[in-house]
Amino acid sequence: MLQYNDRVPIRQGTIDAIEAGCRHIDTAFAYLTEDMVGEAIVDVIKRGIVKREDIYVTTKLSFEVSNRKLVVPTMKKALKRLQLKYVDLVLIHTPVNVLGQKSYDYLEIWKGLEDAKRMGLTRSIGVSNFNRTQLDEILANSKTMPAVHQIEVNPTFVNQELVAYSQSKNITVAGYSSFGFLVKRVFNDLSVPPTFEDPKLVRMAKKHGVTVSQIVQRYLAGYRCIDTAFGYLTEDMVGEAMADVIRRGIVKRTDIFVNTKLSFQYGTCSEVVPAVKKSLKRMKIDYVDLILIHTPRNVMGVENYDTFEIWKGLEEAKRLGLTRSIGVSNFNSTDMARILANSKTLPAVNQIETNPTFANQELVAYCQSKSIVVMGYSSFGFLVPRPFNDLSLPPSFEDPTLVGMAEKYGVTVSQVVQRYLYSKSEILS
Repeated sequence: MLQYNDRVPIRQGTIDAIEAGCRHIDTAFAYLTEDMVGEAIVDVIKRGIVKREDIYVTTKLSFEVSNRKLVVPTMKKALKRLQLKYVDLVLIHTPVNVLGQKSYDYLEIWKGLEDAKRMGLTRSIGVSNFNRTQLDEILANSKTMPAVHQIEVNPTFVNQELVAYSQSKNITVAGYSSFGFLVKRVFNDLSVPPTFEDPKLVRMAKKHGVTVSQIVQRYLAGYRCIDTAFGYLTEDMVGEAMADVIRRGIVKRTDIFVNTKLSFQYGTCSEVVPAVKKSLKRMKIDYVDLILIHTPRNVMGVENYDTFEIWKGLEEAKRLGLTRSIGVSNFNSTDMARILANSKTLPAVNQIETNPTFANQELVAYCQSKSIVVMGYSSFGFLVPRPFNDLSLPPSFEDPTLVGMAEKYGVTVSQVVQRYLYSKSEILS
């Protein structure tokens, strides 16, 4: 448990986290950190690093709150410590009467949270450490669905039944103690497999060129954006993989965002819908979430090639429900301007190369000025070798500035590069 005198690093640690790109701050009365977190948030907002609306702040009620009438006053005190007008989420920390108070009733506390939400003191309300029976009591006695259920979930305590039940009720699961018993705990020395030396975890880390810690985090987060293309010759393999994980109940189709791109061999409007239907057949799905014109260039020298005619074909595919969104790839501002001037359908995305060795800033700014999402590919640029050339552009993975930043935040240079792109509001592909 954090001791009061150990709190000093919390302020700077929160500042460092926000500067590094963290936008979700999780605190609680019991952590004795709300005032330090508040000072950190004031600091980064004052220096223009973020706006208040850029940060998602979660806190939890004190164990002393035992009934409805105590909730709003307690929330106001928490906001005063945090120096905020509202939090994004507040949770009942536990359904257990930790302090043994008389008349403790978490249903009454929930009603108090509903009051706090109506008053604008919090945007959302939720629970933490509830079991299924306790969740059912909330659901049966309230019209307000918990937005979040924060519980322990990790490779040493997967908590699958409770995760599945929460999700079946459309309650988001926020996991804590993500490393489980891979790291030591203050209250006991229990050792539960796996460990950081687990052969399977080590092999997976080596295979993907990451750390075991990153494998664990990836296990919890899951990968949900699948980017393919006819030109990659991968649509059929991607389709088989999706069918497998959907059949095994790992995900639903609606959990995955599937993006593909048209073949280079089609250049007219009438060819697009049949081409999209062939892609869907290869991927064994009824629709894609996004389909792109792979390039405005007539790569294969086909007759009557016209990107605007292809765009009209994509509009038709969208009308038919074959795709949820349509966009472009590798278009410059002139290519984009032609579509914008002649179509009422705004491209949802422009997928382009953008990275520290090729920032592509003017095109990124142009797209964002038109409310077109930039999806970046080749996120490491020339930091990694390319099959088509041996061009070497700075920076490299040994760049002193990048190495210094990685050491400062306790991450890898790869993570610093990824964070750079995220901070520019670009989606990585």
